[in-house]
Amino acid sequence: MNQATAAAYDSAPYDSLAYPQSQPDRLATQATLFHLAPAAVDCCRVLELGCASGGNLLPQAVNFPRSQYVGIDLSARQIADGIHDAQALGLNNIEFRQMSITDVDTGLGNFDYIIAHGVYSWVSAEVREKLIESCKRNLSPNGVAYLSYNVYPGWHIHGMIRDMMCYHADRVAEPEMKAEQARRLLDFLAAAVLSQDNAYSIMLNQELSKLAQMPDFYLLHDHLEEVNAPLYFHEFAQHARKHGLQYLGEAQFHLMAPPDFVNEVRTRLNELTLDIIRVEQYMDFVRNRRFRQSLLVHDNLVVNRQLAWEELRTFRIASDAKPVSIQPDLHSTAIEEFRSPSDAFIDAKQPVTKTMMLILSEIWPKSLPFDELCRFAHARLNAPEVPDAATMANHERALGSALLGAYARGVVEFRTVEPHFVTEISDRPRAYTISLLQATRGINVANALHAQVSLGPLRRFILRQLDGSRSRGDIEASLAKAIRRREYALNQQGTPLATEDAVRAVPQVVQECLRLFSSSALLVA
Repeated sequence: MNQATAAAYDSAPYDSLAYPQSQPDRLATQATLFHLAPAAVDCCRVLELGCASGGNLLPQAVNFPRSQYVGIDLSARQIADGIHDAQALGLNNIEFRQMSITDVDTGLGNFDYIIAHGVYSWVSAEVREKLIESCKRNLSPNGVAYLSYNVYPGWHIHGMIRDMMCYHADRVAEPEMKAEQARRLLDFLAAAVLSQDNAYSIMLNQELSKLAQMPDFYLLHDHLEEVNAPLYFHEFAQHARKHGLQYLGEAQFHLMAPPDFVNEVRTRLNELTLDIIRVEQYMDFVRNRRFRQSLLVHDNLVVNRQLAWEELRTFRIASDAKPVSIQPDLHSTAIEEFRSPSDAFIDAKQPVTKTMMLILSEIWPKSLPFDELCRFAHARLNAPEVPDAATMANHERALGSALLGAYARGVVEFRTVEPHFVTEISDRPRAYTISLLQATRGINVANALHAQVSLGPLRRFILRQLDGSRSRGDIEASLAKAIRRREYALNQQGTPLATEDAVRAVPQVVQECLRLFSSSALLVA
């Protein structure tokens, strides 16, 4: 089984990406909110089980040089790629090992954070058992483990399509041909149900449309692998409990709380049970959930899920939500909507809350400590008045409560640390080191916030110039030469510009790209 799995990933490597929901800062935030004491993420030990070529660990190692990282994977090819990239980046705080999860033991030591993204549902029952055992055995006393996995009921429809693809491609061994056969089946099914108007065809069409946009490596490893074993959430929680671990929460906190449900549904959930496992299971039933990213801690820790706004004093606050209005009314109680690129939104009514959200939108992607954000919001709203202690306390309480509500909706994020990036564009701009490396390979690069930024060929070219040695004039000259060599073209309203017209537009294009990079946490000092 292990040899077959290793061979599959050697021949068709999984695209190794940074997953923001798995980064230790996200895990530490959740643990702190639930009144635990996780290790500081800028000085900790992190283990990733099934690390592929290190796309999720390397950005962390770049960001936090005082922390130590270990990644293990069964694929020799992917481990070799990870070692190569670590050396290219000059990192000495990360180690890659080719080994099976079944061989993980106490020799690796304890880790403050353990990550297993895309592993649990895609390995045999024996390896799943060892995976949970490792999370218990190698997790430090206050550590947090992250595991992602497929769940029912949402995966029933996915599983049905997987069975169809596996049946159609079962006689093909070569990965590219296997993916091609799977796509042919998807095309056949899409054409077959196109003219039908029943529940089955509508549901099938929605899933087929999503799968058609996925790359081959996703089809091969998420759908066509020999093992893909979804389960119900309560079964996962029981498995963890059997090994001395307890469910903490979800890496994406807003998927736990049900703020979007009508009062009758929320009341009924409360009537059913106060057991967090059962509540989460019923939530999966209601939402038809198919995928979870759950956090586990040792079962001897006391988890308190009663959120208190006072806990926010330990966090930095950030939000990419922008006001929908061009000029938000900050001084009345008129509702102003703030919406993020992911379509998460809140309707803010209180002047101090609207002011706070506006400040966060202006400084994104940077964050502010809670106390400082409160002072800035009051000053913006009431300048030059200096608040007395009682007024400031009321504002802090109001903002704290509003922030918890916004966090529950996915509109704001809490950080325990501020990653090292700048939003000012210097005379010789420098890009985040790992993004420079990744820009030579594909469309996705990791930023300092451990998120993926998708860049087209022209923007990747400009990003690759940002090694800190080139002035803006140098960057513009490089792009102008590339345009004259016809390596890149500039368009205006969908029409390609003539070469010299494109060259004249280069300064504007470079400036726009630099602004994009600065607002995407891709620039460093």
